[in-house]
Amino acid sequence: MSRFPVIFEKHYDLSHAGREERGCLRTDLQLEPDRLLHVYNLHLGTAFRERRVQAKKLFDQKILKEGRRTGGSLILGDFNEWIPGLASRLLNTHFHRVPVKTRLARSRNYPGVLPLLSLDHIYFEEQLELVRASLTRNRKTLLASDHLPILADFRPAGP
Repeated sequence: MSRFPVIFEKHYDLSHAGREERGCLRTDLQLEPDRLLHVYNLHLGTAFRERRVQAKKLFDQKILKEGRRTGGSLILGDFNEWIPGLASRLLNTHFHRVPVKTRLARSRNYPGVLPLLSLDHIYFEEQLELVRASLTRNRKTLLASDHLPILADFRPAGP
């Protein structure tokens, strides 16, 4: 759901042989007549080698840089990394990460009932400025998912 028009969407298969299907959904939102927001929502696998292959696909196949791009990008989702792995390292070299540990009172979001791990992340490009971030834990979020949602507000970065 978006209050902005969706002008493009594409699913990228990140599945690894013999493992559960995984993917990345790209959605381009029309923020203004000449500016888009490119949103990449991904769910990486649970196995170490699987995530390495998926991280390489994101960059080797130019998934995160494909097509017409006239605005900033958000890359977000369940990275399934208990400790920072290749996906986090590659994304950290090209994007900024919402600094959950410094911005929020708590940084762990999985499992929602008793969070022990930080599996979900949000990365963004310099065209965007992070305004605020929060980790939400209430009855609705606990019923909706086994992960607590990270909410983040952005605005276009200054000139």
